Amino acid sequence: MEVVSCAHPCPRRCSDLQEGIVCQRARACLQGCRCPEGSLEQDGGCVPLEHCECTDAQGHSWAPGSQHQEACNNCTCRAGQLSCTAQPCPPPAHCAWSRWSAWSPCSRSCGPAGQQSRFRSSTSGSWAPECREEQSQSQPCPQPPCPPLCLQGTRPRS
Repeated sequence: MEVVSCAHPCPRRCSDLQEGIVCQRARACLQGCRCPEGSLEQDGGCVPLEHCECTDAQGHSWAPGSQHQEACNNCTCRAGQLSCTAQPCPPPAHCAWSRWSAWSPCSRSCGPAGQQSRFRSSTSGSWAPECREEQSQSQPCPQPPCPPLCLQGTRPRS
């Protein structure tokens, strides 16, 4: 920072760029501290214009030269100003499914560990992420207890 006797009041800070403050040379000059010509104040220090950070509408700070995505648009921070493309988001995918199939027969005829399944398929032809729901389901299907095993050559005891 340098002390000046006459400095135009805008822009003085990197944040002025994001807020759209424009310099009106007709305004009276002000005495005080100011960053040297070609640099602006940021976090209490002076930085060149191209090193100014950007702030988005939600208050997030972005480093100079950084890129990020907001909704369906690509945004870039350049010289303290965040510029974003203006592309509309595509409409949400239409997801349609067939009815569930009937439950399959139980995988076991007796005992507790049987499973059965059912399936469905996409009828809209869309495999968009929001259309990736369950295509199959499984559930246990307990059966009556299995009869005891009988080995040949053994006789039941009385």
